[in-house]
Amino acid sequence: MINGLTVSVMAADTGGSEQCDGLRNVAYENADIFLYGFSVDNPSSLHTIINKYTTETQMFSPHAPRMLIGLKTDLRRSSTRLLQNISQQEAPITKELAKSVAKKLNCVAYIECSSKNHENIEQMFSLIIRTAYFSDYYRDLLKQN
Repeated sequence: MINGLTVSVMAADTGGSEQCDGLRNVAYENADIFLYGFSVDNPSSLHTIINKYTTETQMFSPHAPRMLIGLKTDLRRSSTRLLQNISQQEAPITKELAKSVAKKLNCVAYIECSSKNHENIEQMFSLIIRTAYFSDYYRDLLKQN
């Protein structure tokens, strides 16, 4: 509920495979907000957002607000995952780096969460819903920049 109104949310996880390219384009056309989710323990997931999804969403809906979401924050401290990252010569994405990327991508917000540890889940959904609800405001703001 926002400002006394019941809000319904429909989310479309468009997948990353090339087979989903056509489906993603259909989902993009009517989007009120774009959520770019990446795993903080997997730098390549953030690179995919930077190199693929931001370009796609910009083409189909240039003024819809965008939000960057760091997922699986519990794995940032996981000894097993850290050992894997070391062997692959990768480091988990820091919150500071992700905030910087969000700013460069003109995202209206950056938030992190862990579903495993139930950290920041409610805050994330609240932020998403409020951003989409006030999306005309954000669209006008993005048009000015």
